[in-house]
Amino acid sequence: MIAIIGILSALIIVGMNSTTEKARVAKSQVFANSLRNSLMNDLISEWKLDGNANDSWSGGNNGTWYGVGGGTNTTANYRPVAECVSGQCLNFDGTDDYVGIPHNSNLKLTTTITFSGWAYRSNWPTTAESRILSCTEGGGYGLYFTGAYFYILVRRNGSYAYAAYSLASVSSGWHYFLGTYDGRYTKAYIDGNQLGNIDDAGATYPMQYAFSNSLMIGAEPDSGSIPNAATYFNGLIDDVRVFNAAIPISEIQQNYFAGINKLFAKNQITQTDYQQRLAELSNNYAKE
Repeated sequence: MIAIIGILSALIIVGMNSTTEKARVAKSQVFANSLRNSLMNDLISEWKLDGNANDSWSGGNNGTWYGVGGGTNTTANYRPVAECVSGQCLNFDGTDDYVGIPHNSNLKLTTTITFSGWAYRSNWPTTAESRILSCTEGGGYGLYFTGAYFYILVRRNGSYAYAAYSLASVSSGWHYFLGTYDGRYTKAYIDGNQLGNIDDAGATYPMQYAFSNSLMIGAEPDSGSIPNAATYFNGLIDDVRVFNAAIPISEIQQNYFAGINKLFAKNQITQTDYQQRLAELSNNYAKE
């Protein structure tokens, strides 16, 4: 709890288009930070994208930024703090930009997983297919968009568990996208609000991988380390994480409630925002 309060006291959101957007991002960041603190012992890798594509948590899964013409670009595409959620972030042009993280068995999780990332677009939804995070060619997991929908996907039991969620009500700007799988349930979240879940009919299945492909931020691997050109993301991405655990709903919601109370007490969100988040928490409990 002390760690969460410390994060909240230092929370400054700048460069947002409106007070409403600042409040929305602040609330979503409370959820993201609550998740990170609750699952810290299960954090495999974290890419803050603060001037480089290194794994800022373990250092074991450093990425490489590939820009114009497939070459590397380590400066021009990192955006300043004022445009990002936390520190710097990366600008993807939707044409050939991506971060490639080489194959590593510790990213090929089989029993439980939570994977998340912040993404920004000036116009949600997007009709073109694009990926925040992807390790999905022939198996694995991913967060992506296509046809005006947000998808999470996890492969298990010989097929993909995936669901589409409309982006029609998602405003322009920054949003926090998350997928989680506990061996039975596959669940999707936007900004800390659970959208629904897929129940594998009471059975438990391990996740499956067909290739030793890399993990990518901003694109999908088309087998091995080559990106699928039809999946490049157009916009900003920040703070991508992979955890070796499913999201612990009750603990997250307890910490999130404390964080929202803190924001309200410091007048960083309105009473309407506060009541909306309490209603969303109650709705999330009802979906368990």
